[in-house]
Amino acid sequence: MTQEERIFIVPQDIIAIGCECSHCKSTFVVPVEKIDRVLAKCPNCNERLISETQPSSGALSESTVFLNFVTWLKSLQARDFGGNIRLEIKGEVKPSA
Repeated sequence: MTQEERIFIVPQDIIAIGCECSHCKSTFVVPVEKIDRVLAKCPNCNERLISETQPSSGALSESTVFLNFVTWLKSLQARDFGGNIRLEIKGEVKPSA
């Protein structure tokens, strides 16, 4: 038998967004309401975190996608839907002993 855990959160549960530099492994967390721009470089080692360059394919840049996500999240948090909007996040699948 396998046990599966399902975890749901509401948009209001997301209070901050964290980032980890892939180069130096420094981490930082910014409250959602304080995000007003993209931190493109690591404050510790100055390596790129999020690209602000527009891809030649015509796709949106990483910074635009990030800011669109933050705008979307803030909009979801501010609305009063008739039902409960919940997001499912990965849970663990545990084999039983």
